[in-house]
Order: sequence, then C-alpha cells, then structure tokens
Amino acid sequence: MEDLLHPRLRRERVSLALDFANAILADRFGHPGYRVDDVLSELEPAIEALRPMIGDTASVMDAALSGDKKILLEGQLGVMRDLDWGAYPFVTSSYTTPAGIAAAAGVPPLFVSRVVGVVKAYTTSVGDGPLPTAATGADLEHLQSRGAERGATTGRLRRCGWLDLPAVAWACRIGGFTELAVTKLDVLDGLEGIPVCTSYMRNGQPVGQSDAAACDWDDLEPVYDRMPGWGTTVGARCYGDLPGEARGYVERLAEFSGCPTGLVSVGPERGATIECLLENRLG
Repeated sequence: MEDLLHPRLRRERVSLALDFANAILADRFGHPGYRVDDVLSELEPAIEALRPMIGDTASVMDAALSGDKKILLEGQLGVMRDLDWGAYPFVTSSYTTPAGIAAAAGVPPLFVSRVVGVVKAYTTSVGDGPLPTAATGADLEHLQSRGAERGATTGRLRRCGWLDLPAVAWACRIGGFTELAVTKLDVLDGLEGIPVCTSYMRNGQPVGQSDAAACDWDDLEPVYDRMPGWGTTVGARCYGDLPGEARGYVERLAEFSGCPTGLVSVGPERGATIECLLENRLG
C-alpha cells in the first residue's frame, strides 16, 4: 500500500504487473493489453481516497498496547480453511487461526488474552471441499432458508449440514479458544430431532480426527447422535430463557469440544445475543 504513495515505486510496480498481465492477455485472448500511464491515471482517485488511511499499523498497535487499550481483531474464514491446519487442498492462502494475529497484525502472542471461536449451531460451507455432515432435501432447505445462507460476496447458496463436533473440537484445539460463541441457534427451532456428528467411520472402521483431516473425504461416513428438538428460542434474552433441550444442545457442544460457551445468539438483533459464560462454564 505504501508503494502507492511514491510515484517512482508506483510506476515500477505497475510496469512489472503489466508485463505479466499483458503477456497473458495477448497470448490467451488476443488483447492488445494496457499502457502503464493509463493504469496510473485510473489509480489516482483511489490513491487520494486511501492516502489518509495508509500508515505504519505496527506503531498504531504498539501505542495501543502501551496505553493498555483493548484491541479487537477478527479472523477471516475458519480454522478448516487454514493453509496449514485446514482441510487441504480446500483452503485459503493464509493463516486463519489466532496464530496469524502476530504475523498479520503485529500483535505479539503474549498480549492475546481472550480468543473467541465463532461456530454456527450447524455447519455451512461455500464452494468446493469436504462437508461430511451435509444435509439433503427438506432439512437442507430448512437450514438454507431459516439461516439466510448465501455467500456475503457471491450470493451463492451455502451448503449446509449438521453440527460436526469432531471438526469443532479440532478447531478449538488448533485455535486455542478461551470460549465459543454459538450463533444461529434459532435456525434449529421447530425441528423434531437434530442429528449431531460425534465421530467418523470408513469401511466400518472408526476414523480419528487427525486421520480424517488428511484422508479421502469422499468415503468418510459421519456417526450421528440424535438430540431432541425444541419449540422456539426467539425472544430468549438470558441463558435460562432457552428451552431445556436447546441448553442441552449448547452444553453438549461445550462438553465435546472442551471449550466453554460464552455467547449464544438466537437472532440477528443485538439484544438476541446471550452472555452465558458464567452459567455454562465447564467443570
């Protein structure tokens, strides 16, 4: 970003990029390509808009830490999309776990005191990749419609499935979460029974999580427990307001993952997020 503020470096970077891009355009599409000066002219309005926001972010973080300020960092994507620890090769090109905080934000790990792992009450995925607990038919339609499950950028319908407890436990271990935030619990309202994946099988043999993460996902069979459904969670504003079956569902997730639940959401409104860490602490 800083290269944008220096005319000589800006021209060098654009020229290098166009050498590569123009060669592809000419070879693959018979396109004449673009001139450096034309691209630089188009960049000018963006540069002026961005100029006040470009700076030494490490110094900003350091000043905040020195001043005992609170810093909130949000990770992109999920643990199962992490370059090293996700479901390779269906991963992104960076680190999505909290370990990436130091590398990406310039905040030393020793300053990180709270790590909240966000997990839906069911499983979703956009694009290709493994989804062992994929729902079908009316169940899939229920999750997609009630959960408004479309990609934020692409608008594509997300694939949806039942809660995959081994995957959540893996994410908690790799992420080092201090607590979980369970979202969209209300999407499961009204279901008579809710399958929850507790393990995997292949050819009739149990498969451990570490083996599952490095295997051919196509022949992986989820093993389900069926948990009782509940009426409605809408309107609940404290943990005790939730139906007993819904609390049991949340507590099963926390028990299996070994990570206490700090937040539960039962709707998109701000007031629909319930703080429950003290009420639902394990042990």
